[in-house]
This record gives sequence, structure tokens and C-alpha cells, in this order.
Amino acid sequence: MANKNIAYIVNGTVLEVIEPLDGFQFTDRYSAEFLNQTVPCPDNVDSGWVYDAKEFSAPTPIEIPLGPVPSVSPRQFRLWLLSCGLLSQVPGLIDAMPEPDKSVARIEWEFATVFDHAHPFIQALGEVLGLSGDDIEAGFREAALL
Repeated sequence: MANKNIAYIVNGTVLEVIEPLDGFQFTDRYSAEFLNQTVPCPDNVDSGWVYDAKEFSAPTPIEIPLGPVPSVSPRQFRLWLLSCGLLSQVPGLIDAMPEPDKSVARIEWEFATVFDHAHPFIQALGEVLGLSGDDIEAGFREAALL
């Protein structure tokens, strides 16, 4: 079965995919330049695809770096834990720690003015809650928006 779509290509990149109606014929009203830059293409081809004069390929996705993981306020961190259903577990986890870790953790939990994802308390809390390092980083990014 022949390809029904036509790709309009400039400098090796598909700018537009045209889906002609049944019976459509290119006529003299289309410029020679336009006709020279069109190629029949498979149905899955879309704008942004690359054409190397033989075949089409999807563009390589661009990865945008996320930047540093933000520090968050205790309010933001607690709201995020609440949204995950984990907040109610924290006091019991702290109480179950041996001394002097328990006292240090309680002070961190109750009096910290900012939480950083890489702080040992947060890492230990995440581990006990079953959160990976990636989970914690994603959580801090979400918490920063609260």
C-alpha cells in the first residue's frame, strides 16, 4: 500500500506532514520549490522528524537538565510526606531510634528551618520509609512547589 501522507522537508527536517484528501493531485499552482521539497512518507512521520534523502527517523529527544535539587522548608517537606501518606509514620520512626540518634533526629525534625535532600537525617528517614535517593530528589522537587 502506498504512503498517503506527504512530508514537506526543508534542510533535512520535516516541517509539516500533509494528508491529501482522496483524489487530490498537485497542480501547477504549487511552486516547483514546494514540489521538490515534498516526499511521500509513512503515517507515523511527524513534524520535526529527520529525512536523509532515503528514510525518515524520529528526532533525538533533547534532555533538559533539572538543575540542583532545591532545599525546602519543613512545611513543604511535611506537606509532601502527607501527600505520599508517609507523614504519620515519622514520629514513630524517630521514637524507635536508639539514643543519641533519637534525640538528634527529634531536634532535626522539630527545629530545622530548612531541609536538604542530602542531609543524613533525610537520607536515613528516606531509607526507613522505603524511598530511594531518586525518590527523595523527586520529592524535594515536588515539595518546592508546595
